[in-house]
Amino acid sequence: MSPTSSQQTIEQFSRVAKIPHAWQQFVAGIGAWSAPSRLIAARECRGAASVIDLGCGPCVFAETLERCWAQAKLDNVLSTPPPEPLYLGIDGSEEMLLEAKRRNPARRVLLKDVCADDLPTYAARALDQRAWIEGAGEDAKLRADVVVMRHVLEHLQDPLPALCNALVLARRKVVLVFSQVPLLELSYSVRTDDYLGCTRWAHQEANLLAEVESHGWRRVTAFYNRMIFGVTVASPTEPNVRLAPNESLWILEPAAQK
Repeated sequence: MSPTSSQQTIEQFSRVAKIPHAWQQFVAGIGAWSAPSRLIAARECRGAASVIDLGCGPCVFAETLERCWAQAKLDNVLSTPPPEPLYLGIDGSEEMLLEAKRRNPARRVLLKDVCADDLPTYAARALDQRAWIEGAGEDAKLRADVVVMRHVLEHLQDPLPALCNALVLARRKVVLVFSQVPLLELSYSVRTDDYLGCTRWAHQEANLLAEVESHGWRRVTAFYNRMIFGVTVASPTEPNVRLAPNESLWILEPAAQK
């Protein structure tokens, strides 16, 4: 694990937060961009008793999840409504979590580096709700039915520690959303920097899949909306899923869950 991989990203966000108009624009962009992938991710959380939003930022996904649950209640007005899942947002950026609390002071969030080796055990000690915890004492670990990680891995030069944590934290499903489609053709990652100085990496798909499989998981679905020389090439698996340009969405499940 690169010790600076996530820290560099946290520092970049901190620099942007010191410029009020840039920060407001940045946060507004998080809320406005990529609504289809948020809806798909929320759909994948149906029936889950607990959801961890790993690398949650200002918790925009939580707002989408709440709207989808409210709609599900309306759709099931004559029958038993689906249970509202417990939500926990985890992020290593204090500025992001302050923004999340500004939007909803009651939001359950935890300040912790998403790449930290001790994330599952640290979170188990930090939370007081038994529904989140598996095991006891020093072996207690945080677990949730579904882990969602949106627009996180592409901000990390080394994405594998965060991906590992997502797989360890999840019981039933992991939903990954990338704002840079993972690369099939190249044997190395490609770096880009946006106008605010925030770095994004397009990672090698083979490396990510190898990490998934090493934990006993498998990719069951992959959508993408790739831009090649200005031309959109949509996912052949589900062409009606219109993600944002250069966005990709993966759904992972335990390999034994077939």
